[in-house]
Amino acid sequence: MVIELVKQDSVKHRGKLKIFLGYAAGVGKTYAMFKDAQNRLSEGIDVVIGYVETHERMETKKLIDGIEMVPRKEIPYKGITLTDLDLEALLQRKPQLAIVDELAHINSPNQRHPKRWQDVKELLDEGINVYTTLNVQNIESLNDTVLQIIGNPIREKVPDMLLDKADEIVLIDISPEELRRRLKEGKVYVPKKFEASFQEFYKIGTLNALRQLAMRRVAMAVDSKMRAYMESKSIPGPWPANERLLVCLGPSKLSEKLVRSTKQIASELKAEWFAIYVENPKHRSLRENEQEQLLKNFKLAGELGAQVVSIPGDNIADTVVEYAKKYNITKIIAGKPLCPKWKEIIKGSIVDQIIRRSGSIDVYVVTTSDNNINFSLPSVDKPRLNHRKNYLLSIGLVILATAIGVPIHWLISPTNLVMLYLFVVVWAALYLGRGPSIVASVTGVLAFDFFMVPPRHTFVVHDSEYIITFIGLLSVGLIISNLTASAREQAQVAQKREVHTIELYELSRDLNTVGDLKGLGQKLFQRLENIFFCELAFYVSEKNGTLKLKIKSDKFVVYEKLDEITKWVYEHGITAGIGTDNFHSFNAQFIPLKASEKTVAILVVVPKDIKQFNSIDNSRLLDAYVMITAMAVERVLLTQEAKEMEMLKITEKIQSALLNSISHELRTPLSSIAGVLSTLKETTDEQRSYIRINEETKTELIDTAWGEALKLNRLVGNLLEMTRLESGAINLRAELNDIQELIGEVVRQMADRVIDREVSINIPDNLPLVKVDFVLMSLVLSNLIDNAVKYSPSGSPIDIKVHHSSKTIKIYISDRGMGIPSDERERVFDKFYRIRKEEGGGTGLGLSISKGIVEAHGGYIWADERDGGGTVVTISLPL
Repeated sequence: MVIELVKQDSVKHRGKLKIFLGYAAGVGKTYAMFKDAQNRLSEGIDVVIGYVETHERMETKKLIDGIEMVPRKEIPYKGITLTDLDLEALLQRKPQLAIVDELAHINSPNQRHPKRWQDVKELLDEGINVYTTLNVQNIESLNDTVLQIIGNPIREKVPDMLLDKADEIVLIDISPEELRRRLKEGKVYVPKKFEASFQEFYKIGTLNALRQLAMRRVAMAVDSKMRAYMESKSIPGPWPANERLLVCLGPSKLSEKLVRSTKQIASELKAEWFAIYVENPKHRSLRENEQEQLLKNFKLAGELGAQVVSIPGDNIADTVVEYAKKYNITKIIAGKPLCPKWKEIIKGSIVDQIIRRSGSIDVYVVTTSDNNINFSLPSVDKPRLNHRKNYLLSIGLVILATAIGVPIHWLISPTNLVMLYLFVVVWAALYLGRGPSIVASVTGVLAFDFFMVPPRHTFVVHDSEYIITFIGLLSVGLIISNLTASAREQAQVAQKREVHTIELYELSRDLNTVGDLKGLGQKLFQRLENIFFCELAFYVSEKNGTLKLKIKSDKFVVYEKLDEITKWVYEHGITAGIGTDNFHSFNAQFIPLKASEKTVAILVVVPKDIKQFNSIDNSRLLDAYVMITAMAVERVLLTQEAKEMEMLKITEKIQSALLNSISHELRTPLSSIAGVLSTLKETTDEQRSYIRINEETKTELIDTAWGEALKLNRLVGNLLEMTRLESGAINLRAELNDIQELIGEVVRQMADRVIDREVSINIPDNLPLVKVDFVLMSLVLSNLIDNAVKYSPSGSPIDIKVHHSSKTIKIYISDRGMGIPSDERERVFDKFYRIRKEEGGGTGLGLSISKGIVEAHGGYIWADERDGGGTVVTISLPL
């Protein structure tokens, strides 16, 4: 129930998609779409045209009248100006319904997305409803079927995933005869350069076949909605058992057809499906174009809705069947072997092995009509130019073995000399590879026959038993070379995995020792720069939802659209840049670091070698690095939040205790004032005329009340100033003032407070005027002098000294009190903080307010220990 509610909530925020589907251009898709849009407009719906192609048809032009249109985006490209959908403007306009014609269109270069269907997907994700048009031949899973019907490949394709998520698919249909009539009348737009191919395309047979495809696709959509309705209403029915399909991928173009065929079968069976690639030892020898094709196959499977997995295994058939049994797969789809029969007999067929091992699992075999494609897996160690040295070295080893054997052949029988050549075969297989070891086996047999077997220096053999020796030597050599080379390849693969495992372990260990995000980024950069040869930048999410560049490589260039792309990646949680369909024209990859389904940081990678960076091994390793880093970032953020919560608790506890202290500080002067007033009131009460006080006592009482009132005024003033400082409401009225006058005025105002103290003032002559707020700086000096009185013995002196240089003026206020411990001298300027050995008095606000005012003037304030005991507080102000 909870899962369903979450799904329903996510659907609510997603826009609705309506596709007007036809089997060819000219059936009236655009006309029907705008007719429906006009109806929505009349209902008060906010309708906006994002992109439309009218092809100068008057009927279509009339229908778009009255509908707002977002201007097309102009894109300069190779000296010409192209126009296309302005996705950013449409997102900013955010209508209720957007009209986007030609869903399968390929966008102009340097757009955010290479395909228009990706633009539509982003509009839907932003909650905008979309009307669009599509021809059936542009559906990805039908590509091979369409190729057989029309004979030409289709470049513009839309993944089935988008159609599966469509809320409504409307079939726009007319008869092929009517469509051909419209074509002859010029009512179907035909580009001049395609007139001949259009005449071929619009044959009755072709149109009927495409029409049938369109009807079947819409029927599938209707059937899917009917099933969903019956399930939601708990209507009983003969529900089929759940099927799970597995398609085998490889680095060939046949895999594209396998993926599309599996998608069609999965759609018909309403089945979950998987795409698997087995990394056997031959995977290491994939050429660049084969790696690109393999990545293309992965991407296609993902777009069509498959769960793509890549797992290591020595034997492809065993690994596939083992995975199928483990994950309850009911059907395996594999490609038909198209290699010559003799090669299939020698090497064996993977499909045959899967069928023999599959047991109760059904196996579907898919073939192709294109015989020009080489579907075989790449062989290892083909004699390319960079391997020629190994082949020559293997022949050299055979010559060396022969040179050793010839002088001693009369001491040792020829059958024992065979071991020299077997040793060469094993050594070549271990260190040179399978190909050179096979060459060593063949040349070793020939050398053994020519130099060791009588009659020597000829290939003629008198003793027929040596024929068996030759066959045995060649067979054993070939077997040993294959086994040894396989073991070598497996060891190399295992070593590579071990290196990756160690790298991941060391990264995890390093990141766990870091307590801040900048240090975490530095550790990550040290690893990635050495492995991927790239420049990096690390963005971290702030509490207000913005991104902050935390750290970057020295040579990383911050370009114009960097902030825009990182923001988009952060908001959508999708990788962009190299190897993706988002901002693909940029030579960087923008990777979101996700933890607990939330993006916590963005890693920007600018590789020096894009092709090497896009390899399967590097992609997988980078994914692992990103996952570990994301968890480390989350740990740091959670640790910081925990510290902040702990500090908040401590602060709340301190504030609670100090509020009690403030209450006491307020209550004490109020009680004194109330007592004085009560006494004075009683002396004037006629009913209590017996109470008499002399004038001296009355004056003393009034002075006491006045002193307590001043104390109360300072306390309330401090509280108000602290509130102003925290809210940022304090306004400096800085003017040029005489420091001597400022200090003199403060001391005069505090005469009653320092009446029992000797205040020493040492101010040099010819002091320059200082630009300060006289009132606020008076408050600072009052607080510091009050603290000096409060925390030093009665009768002890207070010293005020001024010193100036060319850039600053410093004011020193010193006492002979108990002093401040060295570990608390910075914290005493925090709000509500009081030193541990302090007894009574003080709210912990005076020094905090003083610091805020001084820093507002661009100055500094600090406390030091005074020689001979006591404290000296220094104020440094700029001149």
